[in-house]
Parts: sequence; C-alpha cells; structure tokens
Amino acid sequence: MELKHEVPNWPDALTCIKKTINRGTELDGGNGKTKYVHRIRGATVVVIVGDNGLVTAYPKGTGVVRKWRLCSAS
Repeated sequence: MELKHEVPNWPDALTCIKKTINRGTELDGGNGKTKYVHRIRGATVVVIVGDNGLVTAYPKGTGVVRKWRLCSAS
C-alpha cells in the first residue's frame, strides 16, 4: 500500500479509509482499480482499491493531519 501523505495516527487513517469506501462515490480507477472519493467535514479523501486490496489512500490538499482526524471523527 502506498500512502501519499504522512499518517500520524493509524487508527484515524484506517477508520477514515473504511468510511470512504463505505460512503464514498465509487469510480472507475482504470487498470482494474476502483477509486472511492468522499467529502467528510471539509476533507476530501481518495481511496484506490485494486485486485490485491488497498493501493493508496490520501486526503486531498493541505492540512493532512487535521483531515485524517476530521474524517475519522465524523
């Protein structure tokens, strides 16, 4: 798995990733991948899943630490 941004708290990140997959918009990520995008409390989170599981996950923009926390707490 690749994470494009610092993950200061793994429980927050994993909760956020789950919420994004469960609540987000499902899009074709190309090459057999599925892209999930979800906006939670001002934080847009992207998760990409492939045949072997999670490929990447990241909040968009700046303030990444705050966005992981906001997403997890929502």
